[in-house]
Amino acid sequence: MPVLRKKKKSSHASVVGLELDAGHLAAAEVSLDGSLTLTRGAVAELAPGIMRDGEVADPIALSEVLKTLFAENELPKRVRLGIAHQRIVVRTLDLDVVGNDDPKALSAAVKAAAPDHIPMPMDEAVLDFQPLGTVNTPLGLRQRVVVVAVRKEMVERAAAAVEGAGLEIEGIDLSAFGMVRALTSEHEGAVL
Repeated sequence: MPVLRKKKKSSHASVVGLELDAGHLAAAEVSLDGSLTLTRGAVAELAPGIMRDGEVADPIALSEVLKTLFAENELPKRVRLGIAHQRIVVRTLDLDVVGNDDPKALSAAVKAAAPDHIPMPMDEAVLDFQPLGTVNTPLGLRQRVVVVAVRKEMVERAAAAVEGAGLEIEGIDLSAFGMVRALTSEHEGAVL
């Protein structure tokens, strides 16, 4: 499943899933020690104006709310951020088969095809993808991938607020894919 930022390698066994919403923050600590365990959860209200139309409008105020939420609930500092916005673009592409064992070739194929399917300038976008495998189409065998794109500014503002709160971002996911990723043991893949 797509992620918006590649994860950093870490030796910690728990991570906090953090979802930003217009009116609140939701955090869920998950322990990954052989099995997936929900350790604790917390919610904090957001004042109007901190988030606007799904984007961080006031990163400093959001950082303060995050600091308080994490301190009051004694949550670990490693987070996987879930974001949702109507301007995030998700497309399924069928490309010439290059094979999952050649990630550079697949990445190049996605980058070459993306401008024809993503309605934003590629130099303003954060782009990532997840291969889904080979499929038989009317054009023959094709490599199917899910491609996700979002404007860099949106991701950078959210990341700045989270990092401003002293938190370490392990990854940024589309909120829609967050639950799927939480249910996988290795949290592999990334988009954006």
